[in-house]
Amino acid sequence: MPIHLYIHSLTSTNTEMNSKNNTLRKLPLLFVFIAIPILMTAQKKIGTKIFLYGLVEGQLSGNILIFFPGADPSTEFSVVDIFRKRGHQAFSYNSLFLPGTTYSETEFYNVLNDNNITAMISIAITDVAYGGYNYTNTTASGSAYWTSNSATAQVKSSSQAGTVMYTKSVSLNLHIYSSKNMFVKPIAVVAGEATGSGGVASTAKSITKKIMGRIIAGLENEYAF
Repeated sequence: MPIHLYIHSLTSTNTEMNSKNNTLRKLPLLFVFIAIPILMTAQKKIGTKIFLYGLVEGQLSGNILIFFPGADPSTEFSVVDIFRKRGHQAFSYNSLFLPGTTYSETEFYNVLNDNNITAMISIAITDVAYGGYNYTNTTASGSAYWTSNSATAQVKSSSQAGTVMYTKSVSLNLHIYSSKNMFVKPIAVVAGEATGSGGVASTAKSITKKIMGRIIAGLENEYAF
């Protein structure tokens, strides 16, 4: 039962009681109910700017479906490739389900069962920060000509200024689902962020790959796979 239901149940019971002593005897039980969910979902740092909520040990040991609706196909493929290069069986959502096609619940679960999918990771981009680099380019050209009495030289220059926009940082949220509860609700959440290492050459794709590398390494340390 969720924590708010525990509290509501105890509050209703306490309201009906007229004895102060009976109310006080209920308080230790309330603290027990509060403590258990907090311990189960406590925040844990598993990498540089990577935080885990929930328990993941053994939850990603099978085939994993990667759902990344906010990414372009190239970024989605790169993320799946990171999992595979580290020895984990990951599949892109779009490799099993045709984009733009509606599936019934029965069809959805049939596809998962046919491909032995035991876990699903839903990735969402929660924030992107951009930066601007101001530049000025100056070009010069010269010409010269001669006559019988004189020589003349001319120099012309021009300047061009502008701003180059680039991605400074990206934040991601991962929701991890398991077949053990029929993918009904997440068993864990991972939040991560990183800044670009390439200056004006940094892109959302390169930073996303950086974050995912850290997240996967952190999950490995938690024995998730």
